[in-house]
Amino acid sequence: MKILLSAFSCNPNKGSEPGKGWAVAEHLGQRHSVHVLTKTANRVAIENALTNRRDLDRLSFSYYGTEKPSRGSGVKVNLYYHYWQQKIASWARESIEEFQPDVIHHITLARYWTPSSLAFLGIPFIFGPIGGADEIPASFKNSLTLRGRASGKLRALVQLISEQNPRLKKMVKSSSLVLPTTEATSRKIEKLGASNVFVMSPCGLVPTVIETLQKIHDPNIPQKHFTICSRLLAWKGIHLSLQAFNRCKDLNVDLHIFGSGPEKQKLQGLATNLGIDDRVTFHGHVSRQKLLEWLPSSIALLHPSLQESGGMACLEALAARVPVICLNHGGPPMLVPGDAGFVISPESPEQVIKEMSEKMRLLASNPELHIAMGKRGQEKAINSHTWTVKLNAIYERFNTTQLKR
Repeated sequence: MKILLSAFSCNPNKGSEPGKGWAVAEHLGQRHSVHVLTKTANRVAIENALTNRRDLDRLSFSYYGTEKPSRGSGVKVNLYYHYWQQKIASWARESIEEFQPDVIHHITLARYWTPSSLAFLGIPFIFGPIGGADEIPASFKNSLTLRGRASGKLRALVQLISEQNPRLKKMVKSSSLVLPTTEATSRKIEKLGASNVFVMSPCGLVPTVIETLQKIHDPNIPQKHFTICSRLLAWKGIHLSLQAFNRCKDLNVDLHIFGSGPEKQKLQGLATNLGIDDRVTFHGHVSRQKLLEWLPSSIALLHPSLQESGGMACLEALAARVPVICLNHGGPPMLVPGDAGFVISPESPEQVIKEMSEKMRLLASNPELHIAMGKRGQEKAINSHTWTVKLNAIYERFNTTQLKR
C-alpha cells in the first residue's frame, strides 16, 4: 500500500505529538511505501534519524512551510498550523502526483476542528486519531488561574466558530475513516456528519521505548518520590496534585515536576504558599531519555488532567511499571486499567484532592501494591497499546470500509 502521511508534528527526538508523528511514520515505513508531509523545522532531526536506517528505505519525506520552529504564543502557533493545513495540498501537489498514494492519512496534529486541504483530492482519507472535544468539568473551572480560564474560553470559542466551517463538515463527511480519541470527540464528529467512526487512543508505544524501560527496570530501585510529566498548563491539573501532595507532607517523599509552560510561576508560588517548596522540584524541560530513566524510581505518576484527549505520560509510566493516579475524564482512563492505578471521578476539586492524597498514601506505604500494580500496568501497556497493534487495527478497519464502498 502507498500511504501519504500528513504529520505537521514529526520529530524522533521528542514525545507527545512530534513523537507520535515519527512513531507512525517509522512503523508504516517498515511495512509500506510511505511519503510524509511535515513542516520544514523537522528536517534536521528526521534526516539525522534516517541515517543508516536501511529498514526505512521505503520511507520518504517532503518539508513545507517556514524554516523556523513553530514557537511563540499558543495563538500564533495555532494560526500557523491552520494556515499550513490549508496550503499543504497546493504546496505538495507535485510530490503527491509523483507518489500516487492509495490513501492519505492525517496523523498530527490531533485536533478535530481544523480541516486539511488534503481531504479534497479525491483520494481515500483517514482522519486521526484526533481529539479535543473533552471539556473541563464545570465544578473545576473556578480552581484555575485567570490565564487558564481565559485560555479555556478562547479554545471553546475557536471550536464553536470552526464547527461552522463548511470545509470541516465536508471533510468529516467524506472521510473513509475518522478516529476520535474519546467518546466526547466521537459525539462531536458524528454531529458534524461522520459515518465511519472508530474510537481509539492517540497514544502508542514503540519498541525502542519498551526496550529502554525494560533495560532500566531494577526491582531493587527504591521508590521515594511522586512524579509529574506535563506541560505546565492550567488544565493539566498540577495545582490539584500540589494540594494533594501537601496532605502527604508527613511522609518522607518528594514531588518532581518535569515540563515547562506559562503556569510555572503560579505553581511555584502555590508550592511556596503551601510550605512544600523544599519538597517539590521543578526540573523544567528535559530530554525524553532522562524522563524514561527517571520514571522507574517513582511511587506513582500524578496526572489529574482536566481536558486530556490522550495521556502519553500515563502510557509510558505504565510501561515503566509505575502506577498512575488520574481522573476518569478524557483520554487517560482509556489507558489506565483499574488494577494498574487509580482512576478518580472528577466531582469537585476538594474531592479529587482528598482522594488523590489517600491513594498517594496507600502507594507510598504499600510497596507490594506498587509492585503488583506496576506489573499489571506494564503487561496491559505492551499488549494493548503499541503502535503495531493500533496501526494494524486502523488499516484493518480502513480496508473493511473500502470493501463496503
